Amino acid sequence: MTSARTGVAIVVQTATGRTEVVPGQRTAGESLFGPHSTQYEVDTAEHHTTIEAAVKTRDDSYAFQVVVTVVWQVADPAEVVRRRLDDGAATISAAVRDRLKELGRRFSLEQTVDFEHYLRDEFAGPGAQVGCLRIVLVAPDVSLDGPGAAHLAEVRAAREQMRIIQFNHEIEVLRRKNADEIAGIAHRYEVERQRISRAYEIENQEREAARQQRERDRTALFQQAIEHGDQAMLAVHLGAHPEDAADFIRAVAQDKSATAERHAALLSALIDRKLIIAADLGKLAIVPPDGGTPTPTGPTPEPDRLLVAQMPAAAAPGELLGLQVRIVMADSSAPRTKDAPLKALAIPADGADVTITAQPEHGLLAEGPPVACSPGSRTR
Repeated sequence: MTSARTGVAIVVQTATGRTEVVPGQRTAGESLFGPHSTQYEVDTAEHHTTIEAAVKTRDDSYAFQVVVTVVWQVADPAEVVRRRLDDGAATISAAVRDRLKELGRRFSLEQTVDFEHYLRDEFAGPGAQVGCLRIVLVAPDVSLDGPGAAHLAEVRAAREQMRIIQFNHEIEVLRRKNADEIAGIAHRYEVERQRISRAYEIENQEREAARQQRERDRTALFQQAIEHGDQAMLAVHLGAHPEDAADFIRAVAQDKSATAERHAALLSALIDRKLIIAADLGKLAIVPPDGGTPTPTGPTPEPDRLLVAQMPAAAAPGELLGLQVRIVMADSSAPRTKDAPLKALAIPADGADVTITAQPEHGLLAEGPPVACSPGSRTR
């Protein structure tokens, strides 16, 4: 017996029906003297068969176009002889087509890739055995037929349109939310601005009322001192407010109710107590009690003034703050957070408009226009 060729199995079938694979070919003598039998050569090499099939999808209205390259070979040469199998490619093709039809209905139009992976796994396990043949490898390529591809394109286009609509809706919702937040911030700012404006206006009114009351009290005090020679109360007042000396002297000069002698006596007493000086009389062209000659001097010096700022000492992030900036007399008791002395300002009798520039430091943000002072609250 000689060895069989590579990729070929030798199968012997006897007259009694026994079929077996022998390790090689019998020699001429073995064939002549051996029992009556038939010898077959069975091809056991690997073969490649390409199968094309239209396979229905899960919804049964469309089909997959499947092209499968199958690598297969004979697994049981003796069984091939028993079944008289002479076309392995046809057997493989029939078995694979039947399996494809069964498996295709498990997948939808969008699962072509999943279907391919499943086919590779399916024919790598028990499904690889097809009778006496065995599938070594499958290489599937799954696509859609024309109607299926067109329908899938429509589905995906509709889905993309819905995604765009949803995205635009979310953007609109976010825009409205931001608009509401901005409107809320603007409303809170306006409320705070109006509150600060009202508070400032009330404070100015109260300050003006207090000033007018002080003016009335001072005028009454001056008049009482001039008419009755009441030096005690006047001395207390001028001691606390030496800046009023010029106004008192002016009131004396304009008074018609008292005699010149009383005027002179009152002024002389005040000079003696060093509450006024003779030079103050010269500024108003009033003859001093000692009969000296008035020597007018320059204009009355401007009183000392302060730049006063007031704002909360602390605030939460995002909270609106109000900054109040005013110019007051140096002896003012106005509430303040910070103040700074100002150089002499020439302020006319009817007041003046003053521009103040504030630069926010790190961590603060200027929002909205400043609240301008009303005409009744100009700097004086």
